[in-house]
Amino acid sequence: MGTVFYLEAPKELLTARLSNEQQQRPMLKDLNEEQLHLRLSYLLDQRSPEYNRADFIIDAGKTVQEVVAAILLKL
Repeated sequence: MGTVFYLEAPKELLTARLSNEQQQRPMLKDLNEEQLHLRLSYLLDQRSPEYNRADFIIDAGKTVQEVVAAILLKL
């Protein structure tokens, strides 16, 4: 499969980022902010065992430049 990176972000940050593009995401469409946060919590709880199998976990709560730099250090 190659090298796998998981860009991990806090639920609050994901909620803020996704609230602007909810209508393009069928699982999140038409949810209010509280529902969106709950759905993200549920999805992350379900998916985290797989996400945590990544070769590298990178903090995605940083700037784009910092995230890219962290990835490049791992390559």
